[in-house]
Amino acid sequence: MSGVVEPQPPGDDQVDREEALIGGLSWIARRRVGTFIHLPAIGVRAAIRQLVPIDPAETDAVTEKETRR
Repeated sequence: MSGVVEPQPPGDDQVDREEALIGGLSWIARRRVGTFIHLPAIGVRAAIRQLVPIDPAETDAVTEKETRR
């Protein structure tokens, strides 16, 4: 992932997508405004996490590749 600077150990990571409602439509619609991965914070206890912005296109490509398996 391009937003992650340091190599990360393998495992299950939590990814959050931040969305905003699109107003003025006759149906409910949202647009993505950010995608973040939860990683251990550098230099502090493992219980503390940091949010790192990542490219949503990369996340979508990985998800699509995994669902084809």
